[in-house]
Amino acid sequence: MRLTDSEIYLDPAESREIAILSHAHSDHIGRHDHFIATAPTASFLRARNGHDLKGTELRYREPASFGGYEIELFSAGHILGSAMVRVRKAGQTLLYTGDFRLRPSLTAEPADVPQCDSLIMESTYGSPEWKFPSRELLGAQLADLVRSITRRGKTAVLLAYSLGKAQETCRMLAGSGVSIVLHPIAARLSEIYEKHGVKLGDFEIWSLQSQLFSHRTTTDLRGKALIVAPHMRSDIQRIRNKETVALTGWALGVRPRTTDHALPLSDHADFEELLEVVERSAAKIVHVTHGSVRFARELRKRGVQAEFLRGRPQMKLF
Repeated sequence: MRLTDSEIYLDPAESREIAILSHAHSDHIGRHDHFIATAPTASFLRARNGHDLKGTELRYREPASFGGYEIELFSAGHILGSAMVRVRKAGQTLLYTGDFRLRPSLTAEPADVPQCDSLIMESTYGSPEWKFPSRELLGAQLADLVRSITRRGKTAVLLAYSLGKAQETCRMLAGSGVSIVLHPIAARLSEIYEKHGVKLGDFEIWSLQSQLFSHRTTTDLRGKALIVAPHMRSDIQRIRNKETVALTGWALGVRPRTTDHALPLSDHADFEELLEVVERSAAKIVHVTHGSVRFARELRKRGVQAEFLRGRPQMKLF
């Protein structure tokens, strides 16, 4: 999405002159001429896409002017450094949520939803049946499951994305008596978390290259819990005597067929949280994207002017 009469884009997929980045997941970042983001997002971006990238780092609620627009970032609660973006011009405000979560996280800043005239929001879990359990309940279920696996001398392989969910999982298991090991990619990003003041608890790193990490490394996974991204299939296949646990919001519906267990751990908002962000923003019109067309219908039932944006051409922002 491009801001009208400017070269400023919101989470563009292609390389752009100026890109405002809501967070540093791979489907939201690229190599742009200039980026605008929070300091943690900038750290993750450079670690993933190159330390030569240039940009402007903004604190939350710190207005800045670019191309005739006032830009302000607000915590989205999705992962560390994630931001909702409020854009102001000629007295009108637009809020772009990016990915967000309103319930408290152990490793991300609490969500902060500002008011706006127009709202562009994700709706990944935009149907009423999606209601996630609390972090406390999930943490207890996860610890019990992992302990039962490791007591049998097996390796608990926890399938969690390297940025965000891996760190949340690590923190959830801290103090549970479980020996935690991180895949090297997740470990690199975890060290950035710790540099930004987020303590994850004790963990080891699955690697032979001890000189590359500040934490202790190991190759012995027996009776431990390994946190690894689900797409690292070749690495996962190397592990013997394992039980896999998918950590995904979709587990609330159907357990993935390719794993032994699944728990509904999500860093996205559930249906009630989606409704809440609409209410808190006080937006007069809501544009729904990245999810279910059903959510726009649900909003219209509640008297909200809403439309679904998938497949539409570039919309005019202001």
